[in-house]
Amino acid sequence: AAVRVLRYISAIRRRDGIHNHFISEWAQGKVYWTRLAFLEGADVARTIFSRKLYNSLFAESALKMSGDCVSNVRLRLANLMRSTVAESKDLKLYSEALATLVKDSDPEVKEAALACEEAVAGFNGLSSEQVKEDKEKEEAEDKFFVLPNVQVAKGSSQKPVVLATRTSSKKQFVKSQPPLKPPVPSDVVLSKFSSGDPEDMAEGNELNSANGVRAEKDEEETLDKRKGVLRRACCSVS
Repeated sequence: AAVRVLRYISAIRRRDGIHNHFISEWAQGKVYWTRLAFLEGADVARTIFSRKLYNSLFAESALKMSGDCVSNVRLRLANLMRSTVAESKDLKLYSEALATLVKDSDPEVKEAALACEEAVAGFNGLSSEQVKEDKEKEEAEDKFFVLPNVQVAKGSSQKPVVLATRTSSKKQFVKSQPPLKPPVPSDVVLSKFSSGDPEDMAEGNELNSANGVRAEKDEEETLDKRKGVLRRACCSVS
């Protein structure tokens, strides 16, 4: 569910926060089942994202598990690699991971890796329909996954900061905002998305939005403090 939600979050800060949490707590988790869960999520992601975005968001973290200490994780990776020949076979890390897995000491892992190797050798490219579908996904993602520091699109859930001008001064000031609540832990937010319940997912979006505003406010306060320190330092020198 978290992978599906990630596809449709337009706010960069929120999306990156969830993705980074997914990598640090799942792909690099200390408990083996979290790493297995990440590979399951990557398997879902390949059906949702374009090949380009799948490789960008999931492939590297998944392929690095070729040296995982748990054989079940390596076995799941080998099976995933067989399913993602079209997406990732040209990646250097894919070739390196496959070369490692075909020499694995576990017979099941080695067998799955050899089957993957055969799939790579027998791959004749995507069909015209698959190419068309992937292109449509990529075009949609290029519009949806907006770059930072751009204007908010019409109809977006993001609200720009409202600026007002004083008639007696050329300075601009930010319209006063109500006090911000403390940030909600990322694992709590992720649990809302993972439940699959529409109401929980809606609440998760609201929590993400509040966290993003809180983080931006903290950054502004930190920057103001640094500017104050710099001004005082300059005054003392002069």
